[in-house]
Amino acid sequence: MKSVIILAGTALTLLFGCSNDSAKSHNTEVTAESEQLEATVPNIRKLIGVTDASNVESCKLLKVGHKSCGGPELYLVYSSENVENEAQLLDLVRRYNSQSKSWSSEGKMSNCQFIPRPEVELVGGQCRAVD
Repeated sequence: MKSVIILAGTALTLLFGCSNDSAKSHNTEVTAESEQLEATVPNIRKLIGVTDASNVESCKLLKVGHKSCGGPELYLVYSSENVENEAQLLDLVRRYNSQSKSWSSEGKMSNCQFIPRPEVELVGGQCRAVD
């Protein structure tokens, strides 16, 4: 009888011990992914730099992120005249949007507030988003 209790106790310890380690590992992965995702928007803004332009055709609008209810997290304006590497910028936004969509489909919280698509204008030599 004593050996059955010891065996059952050992099995429970292993079962819950492994589950706890697995949960900790999953939480660590989720936190790392979340931090990586959050760090991307400042990098996008850094690549955008200044929005100076000589004509409105150089002003571009980016949809950034993906809310769980649909639609982008935000819109960012950039000037194709002043972005050092537009292909790199667009690739970073594409990768962020893909990660954000995947993350939101796994239950990431969002406010689901609708963000209307702004118009892009050239004001005082700078590209601006106008509601």
